[in-house]
Amino acid sequence: MKAHHQKVLSSGPTLDWDGGSIDIFRTFYRVRALDDMWRGVTIAFGLGSLGIDRVSWWQSLSFLTDLGPLYAVLLMESCRPANRWTPAYFATTATFLAQLLGIGAVAPLFYFLSFVFGPQAKDLADRQIQQLDPSQFALLLPLILALHTFEILGAYLSPDLVSRHYWIWAWQMSPLWIGVANFISARAVGSWLRNSRLASPAFIFQVLCAISAGVWISTLLLSPYSVSEIFLPTLARQTDDHLHTRRAFQVDEVSAFTACFLWLAYLLLDMHSAGLVGLNGFWPIAVLPIVLTFLGPGVTVALVWSWREAMFV
Repeated sequence: MKAHHQKVLSSGPTLDWDGGSIDIFRTFYRVRALDDMWRGVTIAFGLGSLGIDRVSWWQSLSFLTDLGPLYAVLLMESCRPANRWTPAYFATTATFLAQLLGIGAVAPLFYFLSFVFGPQAKDLADRQIQQLDPSQFALLLPLILALHTFEILGAYLSPDLVSRHYWIWAWQMSPLWIGVANFISARAVGSWLRNSRLASPAFIFQVLCAISAGVWISTLLLSPYSVSEIFLPTLARQTDDHLHTRRAFQVDEVSAFTACFLWLAYLLLDMHSAGLVGLNGFWPIAVLPIVLTFLGPGVTVALVWSWREAMFV
């Protein structure tokens, strides 16, 4: 995939395909190191966002929208007192590295380290270190909506290609901006908003999951391609640059969400081994395949995490 980026960049500042062309931004952040770092990445995302490959357009729009609930889960976990200075505490670092290396590569290692070096379920019986403080993420919802969801929708739904290219550039740094802005806002206004609906984890997930579910259902109903063609990577060797890039994004999504589901499963099993929940408490697992099929992985992750939180109450 990197070779494809270099080939495009070496041929000039224009990305051409059968349906059109667009000038690749030479500068965006006004910092040469950042512009050089992200330029090739925006070419890869352009395959989907610009509609060069229609299958990739459907896949990456759904995939990136589903990162909204995933970001919320990770950042809330980073605010848990029991996770302070554990790997889970550095969620912003992990999500930013995922922009560079691919979330499918970063997520498995991050979840593994978070589970191995994080608190055990028996430790979380102490509410002082288990309970989330809403003041620590009082503005997380508007931050994710403004710096992630809005930018992704702009990158895929804007009527002109230049705007789409602009929003893909803008989004590359968003995981860092969300984490930094959440940290600052928590200390500036968190105590004032901690009891507001805006700071409620339930409300945060209701909004983000409604958007993710809407995109997922639209994909199921409106896409001319099958679910397997859109989301499941083929095992066949790819020589076409576009098909290779498509598969890379598909692998990224499958890896990221598989790792997240395994992490959540380990957390739930740890709660069972600590005696915090009996086997009869796991009955909601039966409906998760239905949720995954009809509402998508982002909603499923949020529901499983929220279900685990409810067990602590």
